This record gives sequence, structure tokens and C-alpha cells, in this order.
Amino acid sequence: MADTRRFDIAIIGAGIAGTALAAALGGQGLSVALVEAQPLTAPELPAACDLQQFDPRVSALTPRSRKLLEQLGAWEAIAAYRQCPYRHMTVWDAEGTGQIEFDCTEVNAPLLGHIVENRAIVSALLAQVTAAANITLLSP
Repeated sequence: MADTRRFDIAIIGAGIAGTALAAALGGQGLSVALVEAQPLTAPELPAACDLQQFDPRVSALTPRSRKLLEQLGAWEAIAAYRQCPYRHMTVWDAEGTGQIEFDCTEVNAPLLGHIVENRAIVSALLAQVTAAANITLLSP
């Protein structure tokens, strides 16, 4: 028998963007389907002090991104795990022919943002999504 449930919004992909969007729209009272092709489980997070199991896939979150994660109820779990504020960043291309530098003093800010492991972001967002009654997770 075919699944005939109806949703206001269907989001394909349960990465950082998909789970954040689901949490935001779910908070607006919309019925949301979050569809993921892979089995959907929160990433396992090792003890915050276990540097041997550090995830090299990280995101540089701006203060605006942090504010969004706070509004979605996810930042507290991220901050409790492991994150690192950054005040200066140098970005260069693979060939070494170009680079740009950012520094918080140039914008009169105490920091530019936070570096956070992607799995910590997804785990915190999935906790919010799974707690919402109007968000349905669809995965194998």
C-alpha cells in the first residue's frame, strides 16, 4: 500500500542545511517531512575531550549562524560538546595563487565565529527535529 500522508513541506537531505530548515519550519507549525536516502541516526559523538576521535569535517559558523542555532535550540548541545571561537582566518586557493585574510579587529568584533565539527551540528539539530511532533523523518 502506498504512503498517502501529506505534508506542508518536504525537505530532501538531512545534512546541516536540511535539518536546520526542518527545525525552523517545524517551529512555525508546519508539517514537515525530512527525507534522507541513508539510515537516519544521530552521529555518535565521542567524549568532548577525546582528541583522538576528532572529526576533520568542520564548519566555520558566523555569529549569525550561531544565533540561528540558538533560536532552533541546538546551540546549547553544540557548545557543550566542543567548539572553538576564531578571531582570525586565512583562506587560500589550492594553487597558492590567491588568499584572503579576515580578522575580528577589522570589524570591531570580539570574534569572527566558531569552528564546529559537522557531526556535532547535525547531532544537535537532529535532537531538535526528532523532538518535534510535526516533523516526520523518512529514511530506510
